[in-house]
Amino acid sequence: MRTTLLVLALLLLGGCNARFKKAIATMDDVKSEAYTRTRPNVQLGMLYGNDVVSAVVNTAQAVGSIAVERRIEKAVDPRHVAGALQAGLGDGLGSGPPFRLSQRPKADGLVEMSVLDWGMSVPHLGSPGVFYYRVRARVYVPSGRRIYHRRVTCSTGVGAPREVSMVLGTVNNVKQIREMSDDQIEHAFEVTAHWCGTVIAQRMRRAGG
Repeated sequence: MRTTLLVLALLLLGGCNARFKKAIATMDDVKSEAYTRTRPNVQLGMLYGNDVVSAVVNTAQAVGSIAVERRIEKAVDPRHVAGALQAGLGDGLGSGPPFRLSQRPKADGLVEMSVLDWGMSVPHLGSPGVFYYRVRARVYVPSGRRIYHRRVTCSTGVGAPREVSMVLGTVNNVKQIREMSDDQIEHAFEVTAHWCGTVIAQRMRRAGG
């Protein structure tokens, strides 16, 4: 069953790449659009148990998650994130291939980047957290036909936890956020978004190669 699914996935990917390669042969430049329509999502590490200690810790972590979500939402301007995504895409594409980024009204195509999920994630209690984005990238030709569709995930570390805390697994991620200014939080997310833009460009170049 797994082998069949893998073969089907490879066939679909090959078909998408072939369609993309054929289309970009006549494309010199593209415009870009970026959207962030979701609120930040924060998942702090939890304990996995049915005992009283786990219940108390997890309740505190849930409360902490809400507080961090509100802090991130207050600090981060989605418009700046969109700009960082587009700047990263432009830097990654350069002058091509497969095409360059431009603001020409009648460009040969459109790259649409939609943020599906973003925020902060902690894999398990006491481990360092990361700021992350999950972005869907689509490319359309002027007729509206879609020729490319991929998703990427990008992340960067939260704050600057002490080395001993990282080794011992005692990182306090809520404290890390508390110690960052709003400007530092937004800058971290913008850096991550810019990186996502360059990753999207790299994936397009690979698909068109």
